[in-house]
Amino acid sequence: MNSPRNIIAIDLGNSSGRVVLGQWNGGTGILRQIYRFPNEPNEENWHVVWDTERIWRETLQGLRIAAIESGGRVESIGLDCSERLLSRSRAMNLNITNEGGVGDTIRFLRNVIGLWLLQEALREWNEKGMEVSAAELAEQNMTAPLDGLWFDVSEAKDFLAPGNMIGRINAALSAQGFPEQRRKTALAGIIFRSLAKRYAEVIKTIRICTGKRIERLCIIGGGVKNEALNRLAGAATGLEIVKGPSEATLAGNVAVQISALENARTLEDIQGIASRLTYAE
Repeated sequence: MNSPRNIIAIDLGNSSGRVVLGQWNGGTGILRQIYRFPNEPNEENWHVVWDTERIWRETLQGLRIAAIESGGRVESIGLDCSERLLSRSRAMNLNITNEGGVGDTIRFLRNVIGLWLLQEALREWNEKGMEVSAAELAEQNMTAPLDGLWFDVSEAKDFLAPGNMIGRINAALSAQGFPEQRRKTALAGIIFRSLAKRYAEVIKTIRICTGKRIERLCIIGGGVKNEALNRLAGAATGLEIVKGPSEATLAGNVAVQISALENARTLEDIQGIASRLTYAE
């Protein structure tokens, strides 16, 4: 390959969006953030909605910058198993998805709300001048026990909307007979503990309905940096914790595009490409 392939990936998260330029030389690749913009939902007529017009404008701006940085030459924008494990009706009853994946695979999954809970609590604290970071709270909870105050996060709809997250978490604690908690470190520990317990519940459900033996819990994305949550997840599930890349979404996005350009269609091909991508901090 005489010149690298230029691949653009767009990552829309709960609090920000990113446009990333991937450059692939045929053997290895570098991912580099080109543009970042805030991406928080708005409240309109008693509904929480995304500002799609602004997201579109910001994305176009990121694409313009990426095109300039790449010299105007952009070639693409844009539990693994081999078959469906449950019938559609049974999967729906268990709220589990047989989701089609790359390489003709099926992702058998159930969503868990995750660190959105902490992200919203952080926003509230920071708006009140109580500056603290997710990393600081994770460090302060490195020895937090699995036993202790927790709340049920299985009803994710109770926590999906932004705003007043601390109040809603305390309402959930009260509903289970626990006292309310306002201290930042303690509340973060409660969030981590509650998520870890939910991971264990979902994994147990998957074990029972598939009959499959599960030995490891692979964590990818931003959550890999939260050692407190990873430790509690291992304690709650009894599984070995394997940490993958923190930029897994971007790496997968770019790897799938590269595989299409190079006619590499199998899951192993795509995983091999992803393993050779590096994110430039």
